[in-house]
Amino acid sequence: MTCQKEIYINRNLSIIYLSDMLDLKRETVSRYIKILIKKDLIIMEKGKIINIDRQKLAKYFKSL
Repeated sequence: MTCQKEIYINRNLSIIYLSDMLDLKRETVSRYIKILIKKDLIIMEKGKIINIDRQKLAKYFKSL
């Protein structure tokens, strides 16, 4: 059974904050966030991340 609910990460997650947390360059995080948005895997609004399809996102990362 698949859950179709959106998942909200209710934190202000700036690119700089994510890069510090992941110990990556800001440019790298920004590039990958843009890829995930372009592939319709996430939506980022006002610093909050909304995950549309968890299974699709997991499948994407497993394929890397």
